[in-house]
Amino acid sequence: MNRKIFWYGLLVVFVLGFCALILYGAQLVRKSGATTVIGGCDPALVAHVYNPHRLQTHEACATVTGIIVDASHGKNKDGCRHEADGDGHCFLKLDAGQESYLNEKNIANEDGALVFEPMCRYRVTQADAKNACKNWKQKLALPSVGSHVRATGVWVLDTEHGHNELHPISSIEVLKEK
Repeated sequence: MNRKIFWYGLLVVFVLGFCALILYGAQLVRKSGATTVIGGCDPALVAHVYNPHRLQTHEACATVTGIIVDASHGKNKDGCRHEADGDGHCFLKLDAGQESYLNEKNIANEDGALVFEPMCRYRVTQADAKNACKNWKQKLALPSVGSHVRATGVWVLDTEHGHNELHPISSIEVLKEK
């Protein structure tokens, strides 16, 4: 009887220890600012969205595939426009069959691409956006222009500009490097 209690107790301690280790690791990653969610969305990123009221959510977590194209028209090596709020304004030319993620403003004003915005990546020059990025920078590796990727984030309508975008974006996985 005592052996059963011993092994049961050992199992409980092991399970609790394992859970504590997972929670401790999640706290370390959260403090580092690293994006931990691959294939899913990180809800903590919303805290760093400048003026979130302008974004109307279509889908809380969407995944799309496509080719990264140059939104800066040759101005920036990473292919993203560097916005005053510290975010990137980047383009993803979606693979066939995903046209429903675009609207008429994406077609007319965003070169027919879905916008995705890595946040707090660049110097913030817009005064009212500084708090969203204070002591934080999204650690999201941007693949090179021309790479075929899978991107995951919150699919929203930017009501100020009228186009659809992934904002915040949680992950970008390279499917085929340029």
